[in-house]
Amino acid sequence: MNDKNIAAFILAGGEGRRVGRQNKGLLSLNSHPLVNHVIQRIQPHVQNILISANNHIETYQSFGFPVYQDLPQWKGKGPLAGIVSLYSFIPAHTDYILVVPCDTPFLPANLVSSLYHALISNPDLLIAYVATPKQIHPSIFLCKPCTNDYLANHLNHQHYSLKSWISAHPNIKVNFHDEHEFTNINDLDTLTRYQQGRHHAKKL
Repeated sequence: MNDKNIAAFILAGGEGRRVGRQNKGLLSLNSHPLVNHVIQRIQPHVQNILISANNHIETYQSFGFPVYQDLPQWKGKGPLAGIVSLYSFIPAHTDYILVVPCDTPFLPANLVSSLYHALISNPDLLIAYVATPKQIHPSIFLCKPCTNDYLANHLNHQHYSLKSWISAHPNIKVNFHDEHEFTNINDLDTLTRYQQGRHHAKKL
């Protein structure tokens, strides 16, 4: 995998409706913003990181990676809007793109390698996404850059679902056994439980 160039997209452009309209990626867990936990988890395994955010741009830039807003025609259309807006900025010679949301602070160390090996074992496939015993996680996946060819058309037809976009490509589900590692901190109650130590939260 060391000879492959992987760029990561961190999606932090949501409206934060379930966290009181706060910026979810900047909420604190163990004295660090959620997005910083995500960065620390994936940075050893990728060559480049790009962040999708629509507000608090300077704060996100302070983490040391380029930050891009949704293109005007897609703004407010969900995670696919962030993905299509970042595609234009991926470095040349990128072989794969890892996509993760900003609110998954416990991602496993074998995430990238597991998704990568699923794709190279099945050369005709374009997307490898995460599943755990209780659910699938379509917002966490590794894909080939050519998937961008269909994305704008998908959005132009008002198809905003990640699941439907993934289903439109040859794909593979990659199973992970630990539900905790793919926890989404997507509401304030969940964040409070982890802040108070009622769930296991590793410190950076």
